Amino acid sequence: MGRLDGGQVHPGLRELQRQVCFRHHAAEARGGGVHGRGEDRPEGTGGDQVQGADDGRGPPGLQPDRRVHPAPEPAPARADPPPPRRRGRPASATARQAVLRTAAELLDERGFGGFTVDEVARRSGVSKATIYKHWSGGYAVAVDAYGVFVTEPVPVVPTGDALHDLTDQVRRLARFYASPRGRVVAQLLAAGAFHDGGPALLREHFFAGRRDGTVAPIERGKADGQLRPELDDDLTVDLLFAPIVFRLFNGQRALDDVGAEGLARLALQAIAADPAEPRTPAGGDRPGRRERTRRGRPLTPAGRVRRPAGETEVVTDVWDLLVVGGGPAGSAAALGAVRAHPGARVLLLDSQAFPRDKTCGDGIAAEVVDEAVEMGVRDLADGYPAVPRLSVASPDGSVAVADLPRPTHVVPRFVFDARLVDAAREAGVEVRRERVRTVVADADGVSVNGHRARVVVGADGVHSVVRRAAGIGGNPDDCTGIAVRGYAPVIPGQEQVQVLRLEARGWPAYAWSFPIGDGRANVGFGAQLDRLPTGEPRYLHRRLAELLPGSGDACEPGSLRAAHLPLSTHRPRQPDGRVLLAGDAASLVNPLTGEGIWYAVVSGRLAGMIAVTRDPARAGAVYRKLLRARFGAHLVTTTALGRTAADRPGLLDRAVRVVRDDRDAFDQVARVGLSGGLLSPRLALRLARASLR
Repeated sequence: MGRLDGGQVHPGLRELQRQVCFRHHAAEARGGGVHGRGEDRPEGTGGDQVQGADDGRGPPGLQPDRRVHPAPEPAPARADPPPPRRRGRPASATARQAVLRTAAELLDERGFGGFTVDEVARRSGVSKATIYKHWSGGYAVAVDAYGVFVTEPVPVVPTGDALHDLTDQVRRLARFYASPRGRVVAQLLAAGAFHDGGPALLREHFFAGRRDGTVAPIERGKADGQLRPELDDDLTVDLLFAPIVFRLFNGQRALDDVGAEGLARLALQAIAADPAEPRTPAGGDRPGRRERTRRGRPLTPAGRVRRPAGETEVVTDVWDLLVVGGGPAGSAAALGAVRAHPGARVLLLDSQAFPRDKTCGDGIAAEVVDEAVEMGVRDLADGYPAVPRLSVASPDGSVAVADLPRPTHVVPRFVFDARLVDAAREAGVEVRRERVRTVVADADGVSVNGHRARVVVGADGVHSVVRRAAGIGGNPDDCTGIAVRGYAPVIPGQEQVQVLRLEARGWPAYAWSFPIGDGRANVGFGAQLDRLPTGEPRYLHRRLAELLPGSGDACEPGSLRAAHLPLSTHRPRQPDGRVLLAGDAASLVNPLTGEGIWYAVVSGRLAGMIAVTRDPARAGAVYRKLLRARFGAHLVTTTALGRTAADRPGLLDRAVRVVRDDRDAFDQVARVGLSGGLLSPRLALRLARASLR
């Protein structure tokens, strides 16, 4: 790995050195992407297909089997005539590729308004006579070129929640049309009305096949009861996606993520089946409870949501805290509130019943157990033996093996999450199964599905409804991980060792095997979403089997499932006010290891502790300061190391050799990867020097 110009230290590690040397522990970790690529192609061109045991149905969240579906493009009417046959004999492969590649480059440079066959012929070296022999004109050449080189399908990883998957496709398509190449495609769509056979050419090159990728989640939503069963698939596709392009034809600006999500919600509200009915809380006739009704749902910042005429909304009196999401962050928020403020009235909502599975590595750091004990939960890891050792293999085969600073446990989320929810219920938290659809904040409080609360904690994961309602979009692909997880026989001889196999390509990327203690291990492979290779839908499966032979290819049927990881390199700023974000909803996932449970429990507990306050309007500002004080210097460390390793993959090999030969360095790096550790100035300097070799 060569030196930077002038032999300078990589900027990421320079910042790391500055932070650890002067110990600015209160400095807020910087946001931003991990060196986005700035491409104009549709986002998310990497993806993976994860086959589960079911048919793609199941409870919402990242649970069911995952198939990659291409994102759609708005399609013209189905009654178009077939595309005209190309003239003459087939062009040679070399000449055809030269024409199409040159045409695509010219469209990138000038748009369709400056596109001419003369210029294509001049640049490609293919005569105009040959071009006109095989294409009917310049428009046909342009559409063919962009159809080949630009508008490849956009993979989407299904989550089992059709409403979320369709929203994600709308968001991705809006991002594409906001890009320079997306604007050229819009020009071609508009010009198609004035060219013979234009609509048919567009259907052939842009829409055929892509529409099927969107029909799949629509059909799944109808089968699962999320969408009306009588919906026409083609009309539904038009309803969702045509407005994105129609806006451009009207001279309006392209939609950003927030606008695209608002569009999707408006459309989905019209086609959703069985909207969530308001429910009177259990024990609604207790003294101190009151109810009132009003027609229609409130207008939310994320879109207008209305009930059919004649229906009413039940609004109960105010909860001190309402938590959305019953995972580690949500349960910790609820427990943190009632432990710090006995007698606080706390409501926890989750769309699923517990226990339930959750795609995760299941690794529980000792610091997580400490946090649970502080909240009164002492049986969190009972029945699951400690795992005292860690083995890390670098891409070049260097291996570091040593005892961890403190042993970890591997507790399946099916058990771990249920124990936390049960503890919250026993502590006095009211737990209900209810899908959250509306979140409305105003000067006096927050309404969630008609429930009224002084403060709301959004702990509803990577696809947080609360986060979107606050006007905050999701992570971009270059700050999002994707991982596949399964359960398989433990690697022989590694029954008490957590195993990591690092990979330079697509970093952060690695395979893992974490022994549970019953002869099985949680195994998986993850990588950064935007760095997955195109054209290989089962890449994650293949690398898992290759990096963990005999284990990664022997997973229990139905256990292989995928999940997105919102990396902390794109953390949103915690807003002021009464809505707090915790865990994955706040993009608190370690970009080096994918660890998220420690962040979830700590941030959730902090949110719950400060949510019950005499001045709930200031809860967001106070919580933001607590997050900065607790995580700031640590997140600067993980961000700097992650960015440097992404730019200089050889650093992984040298770093593993450093920790292999230095026990103190091993302990420091382990704490950075598993909890809130920091690097000493000495170790930071050693890694900085290693990055220049």
